[in-house]
Amino acid sequence: MFRKIMKFTCLIIMLSLLFLPINARAVYDGSSATYLFRTNPVKNVKSGSVKVSYDTTALKITKAYWEFPTTIENFNKETNEGVFTLSEPWTISGLIFGITFKVKLTAEEKRYDIKIDIKLIDVDDNETHISETRWYDVKCSHYFDGKVVDDKYLVHKGSCLDAARYYISCVYCGKAGTDTFTTGEILPHQFDEKIENDLYISKPGTCTTKTEYFYACRTCGKKGTTTYEGSETPMHLEGDEWYADENKHWHECFCGEKIQVKPHTYYHDCDKDCNECGYERKVTHIYRRLSNDDENHWYECSCGKKVEVKAHTYDSDCDKDCNGCGYERTITHTFGSWVSDDVNHWKECSCGEKSEVAAHTPGAEATETTPQTCTVCNHVLKEAAGHTHNYGSEWKKDSENHWHECVCGDKKDVSAHKFDNGVVKEEATEDKEGLKVYSCVCGYEKTETLPKLEPAKKGCKKDLAALVVGVISLSMVGVLLKRKEK
Repeated sequence: MFRKIMKFTCLIIMLSLLFLPINARAVYDGSSATYLFRTNPVKNVKSGSVKVSYDTTALKITKAYWEFPTTIENFNKETNEGVFTLSEPWTISGLIFGITFKVKLTAEEKRYDIKIDIKLIDVDDNETHISETRWYDVKCSHYFDGKVVDDKYLVHKGSCLDAARYYISCVYCGKAGTDTFTTGEILPHQFDEKIENDLYISKPGTCTTKTEYFYACRTCGKKGTTTYEGSETPMHLEGDEWYADENKHWHECFCGEKIQVKPHTYYHDCDKDCNECGYERKVTHIYRRLSNDDENHWYECSCGKKVEVKAHTYDSDCDKDCNGCGYERTITHTFGSWVSDDVNHWKECSCGEKSEVAAHTPGAEATETTPQTCTVCNHVLKEAAGHTHNYGSEWKKDSENHWHECVCGDKKDVSAHKFDNGVVKEEATEDKEGLKVYSCVCGYEKTETLPKLEPAKKGCKKDLAALVVGVISLSMVGVLLKRKEK
């Protein structure tokens, strides 16, 4: 009775499987996923764009959004691009963008790369680019019940022990499982297996000759009659020195035989020295992260290597935000001398920051000649009572100006000297310089040295007279000739 029930149940399951679509997939592990992207502070952003690159045959965008007050405008699912514009400048920092993907039923079971390129534009049209690559591993919820005779599912061909064996495959995606099934007939021994141990030695080797072995049956291990040369020679004397090429390293015996040939190993993708033998390879760094300290900023690889190390730059001595990376420093203002108005006085930095703002402290009361001033900044709070000036008629003067002056020291009629045409006090000769004196109405005088005269050229007058006589003579001859022609 139990067997009949089991047969009936199996029949029902097999009939239900006949109605499943050929390409049907079970629910994928992580059938949808959201990826988030971050940025260092970017100031005064006015607009930007995003471009998403991925395998559209396997994945589908279900949601894309910015993590600040805006939305993606005009997002084109054909080109997977979108733009945004802010109504006012915005400082963007930290979490910036999110996108959610859903796996299509047509997706293959493998890893799919997703690349995001974000561009932010500030009010000065400066551009900040953010590019990252993530990935999505698609996996099928398998149903292993397929018995397909195909080389891709072959565990081993038929042998002397049993028939050919194949892996049972998933009826949805065709992936090979771990369980197997057999089909076909048992085959003869196949003596093509190489087992290098004492049981199969045909002829022992030396340091310079390799050991010979009998082939074994690949299935049951039975020793055959044909032999082959082993892969290593016994009794090698291994040295301590490492030998290497770009892919592997090894020790060597004195005979030149390589021993312990192994591939190089490294701690990470940017480690250039092999952990075991010290072989140095060429590495290519990927610089993605913008980092900084108190003095500089730079781009940094995940291994810690830095490039484009530059000192922070600021708009002024009191600007606290670096123009290149946004690093915020602590500033110390430099306050100059006292600045004042009629109510207060203070000290001021070149950036406009004020310090020690306080009301004036009045000094002694104003007198006839002395005003009342603030005892701190010397700002005049009340002018001197004053007196009636009595300016003398005598000119006061210095090297540049002249004026009339009161006994209190106040000046009027201040003007620059105006000199006459000058008087020659000493005529210049061929032997000495002359002297000319210029006078201002105030009595101030200035002197000018006249240059020596150049020596007269002898014979010039006589030669000039002869030239004049010659010209006149030629003119008269011309006149007489014209008269004769007439």
